[in-house]
Amino acid sequence: MIYLSANTDELPIIIDTGASCSLTPLPSDFDGRLTKTDITRLAQVSGKAIVAGAGTITWNIEDLQWI
Repeated sequence: MIYLSANTDELPIIIDTGASCSLTPLPSDFDGRLTKTDITRLAQVSGKAIVAGAGTITWNIEDLQWI
């Protein structure tokens, strides 16, 4: 599923219910401080993905029901 915001300056969010983790390039998505992680780079991600840390992400998503 892909969540597209009504705000054109926000990135789309791809929701994969089988994923073991989520990724975001935006520090503002994190609830608090990032903790250090042993992982410094991610394989199989488009481009160069350098890991700055790990933490809890919060995204506000509005669910719509179509009838």
